[in-house]
Amino acid sequence: MGRILHLATTCLLVIGSFGCSSRQRIPVVEQTRTAMGTFFTIALYGRVEPAAAEEAIAAAFDTIQAVEGWASTKLPGSEISALNRAAGRDTVAISADLSTLLNLARQVSETTHGAFDVTVGALTTLWGFEDSPQAPPDSAAVDSARRLVGYSRLWVGDGRAYLGKPGMRLDLGAIAKGWAVDRAFEVLRGRGFADVLVDGGGDLRVSSSPVTAGRRRVWVRHPRRAGEYFARFPYDSGAVATSGDYERYFLHNGVRFHHILDPQTGWPARGCVSVTVLGPDATLCDAWATAIFVLGPEKGLEIAKQIPDIETLIVFEVNGQLFWRATERLSAMLEILDPEAQPGPPAGFLRE
Repeated sequence: MGRILHLATTCLLVIGSFGCSSRQRIPVVEQTRTAMGTFFTIALYGRVEPAAAEEAIAAAFDTIQAVEGWASTKLPGSEISALNRAAGRDTVAISADLSTLLNLARQVSETTHGAFDVTVGALTTLWGFEDSPQAPPDSAAVDSARRLVGYSRLWVGDGRAYLGKPGMRLDLGAIAKGWAVDRAFEVLRGRGFADVLVDGGGDLRVSSSPVTAGRRRVWVRHPRRAGEYFARFPYDSGAVATSGDYERYFLHNGVRFHHILDPQTGWPARGCVSVTVLGPDATLCDAWATAIFVLGPEKGLEIAKQIPDIETLIVFEVNGQLFWRATERLSAMLEILDPEAQPGPPAGFLRE
């Protein structure tokens, strides 16, 4: 059923309330379900026919479940699981969607020289963040798993794929959620809905109608203060994704170990605490948020400036002080809500 929107929350980002009075509140048909290990929220704004909206939302969720069906390492029957089992032995038939996604991932890997790599599965399995570890793995085990990572050993072509070394594992956790958001968004737009929000655990894609244009705000979660926000900016149409060291982590001997691993070292990436990326689609925003996080503030910002249609906000920490950097267009849109956070120090300060 339709209802009046007050506030739609996500794990990482928030689409703020649209109106200041009851006359300005905008009707919305909205559903939230769990999928791909997180919460997905789908919302259609404006005066829509409720039955048609509910049917479209159900179809969008079916699409998300279909993506999970081939992308999840937890499902033994998934295409990814089949590829992992066959690593070093045989090629595996894959769908056109997975083929496209793996080729997109490879493009980001090549551009970042391996800072983003979907063959990181041996490492993510070893660290096991989903099982709430209390201590890091042994250094020798990390080195062993790291030798099973390398996007150049992933072959994709003619409807088949192959992992070139036994023990290699794919993990699409840094890109598949964005892909699911995009496919659900396309279902809704294809059914004629103009004012759409699809939020997959903080990976967003939105489009606005004249009813909502100029009234949306994206709020970026504060990486160090629970329940607070670091920044906000207006955003009518496009995609947003955030990666942060506060999503899944544990503290050991006073050191924060988080789930965003550097494929080249095998250890959690250091330098950034939060990276938000804006772009035309959620798939690339999802991948680039991880890639920039791994690259670090200086290299990450430099490469973001070279990618067409990508904007980024990078938050990092030096001696307990939060700093931020952003690409030019996003800087002009940003409102920093933490009065103690400072614009980034001069280039070279971080010694990356």
